[in-house]
Amino acid sequence: MGGFSSPRIQCYFYTQVQPIVGDLLTISHRFRHPAVVAPNFLLPYCLLTLFLLPFIVSPASAGEPLVVVARAGDHLPRLTTAEVTAIYLGETTFVAGLAVHPVDYHRTVPIRDEFLKQVLHMPPVAFDSHWIKTVFRSGGIPPLRALSIKSALAEVHTRQGTVAYVPVSAAMEDTQVTIIWRQTRTAPLP
Repeated sequence: MGGFSSPRIQCYFYTQVQPIVGDLLTISHRFRHPAVVAPNFLLPYCLLTLFLLPFIVSPASAGEPLVVVARAGDHLPRLTTAEVTAIYLGETTFVAGLAVHPVDYHRTVPIRDEFLKQVLHMPPVAFDSHWIKTVFRSGGIPPLRALSIKSALAEVHTRQGTVAYVPVSAAMEDTQVTIIWRQTRTAPLP
């Protein structure tokens, strides 16, 4: 009978659980409001938007070389890849006597993965883990987070010593920044 093994469980189910479930079903059907039904209708559009968000947020084409930029008035020298890595890992906080503040991107921006893999040689999870440990161990300040290339460049414009990695085309279009590091591409081995 019904899959219940003992009369005690059957009695508890029919006297305690079933009335509560029945009341909840009655309430949910009685108070059906159009605003409650709308999310079911919008769900496919929300999922499509989430899927396309990385392509909407960053117009950078895949494979375009990356550069690190600073405000033109900061007069930061050209950096090596090792110096850029040290800045983004928090190992270097001053360059040429000026405090530097790196800008990183939100995880949905595609160039973040490219920069972390090709320049810092670490996956995004390892980078985030590094900063969690650094903040709790030594009180380091993690990189600022930008939601787009445009917002990263705006941060570089407004704060002295701020550096950000952007596609080379975005750096060339912006006259208020100077390139302090350029990604060099090597040909893949056969």
